[in-house]
Amino acid sequence: MKFPPKFIFLVQQRVEGAKFSICFNGTLKGWFRSTRGVRQGESMSSYLFLMVLEVFNGLMQKLHGNNKFSFHPYCQDLRIKHLSFADDMILLSSAMLNSFRVI
Repeated sequence: MKFPPKFIFLVQQRVEGAKFSICFNGTLKGWFRSTRGVRQGESMSSYLFLMVLEVFNGLMQKLHGNNKFSFHPYCQDLRIKHLSFADDMILLSSAMLNSFRVI
């Protein structure tokens, strides 16, 4: 997506820079860093999801030229391969093993 390096660095800091502590008997004990994932309630999580979804949409568009992929019978006319809403996604294809492998 050709994001500038500064933007990539800032996103990485948000994802990897979270620190946590454990409260034990009312006292905070130690600190440890998050190694992956986004904290629950992270304000950037929606934007990160949309960026990943955009890449996924591009990959799914490439299925048009793949003769191993077969559409679900009810989706053939409209050529629908996937639907997404908020943080949910439905993948649609025929029940053929080749379609699953392509996806």
